[in-house]
Amino acid sequence: MWKSGVLVLCCLPVCRAEVHTMSLREAVERALKESPDVVLARLETEKAEQAARLAHSVFVPNLVVGSGLAATYGSPESIDG
Repeated sequence: MWKSGVLVLCCLPVCRAEVHTMSLREAVERALKESPDVVLARLETEKAEQAARLAHSVFVPNLVVGSGLAATYGSPESIDG
């Protein structure tokens, strides 16, 4: 028991806490930025935006440029070709 107490006393100088003074506005901004609920809502918003882009991409024409050799002759599956 006393060994754990000595270990705690030896580690106390290493584990100092820093004091940061901030205004009420800074505290509210930081709480809003780091709140798990706000972060989750932000991620859900991004997910919805990505889903909307994906759903919209079906109706947008795509332009593909290439020689078409792989589609015509197939790509070689072995070293022999």
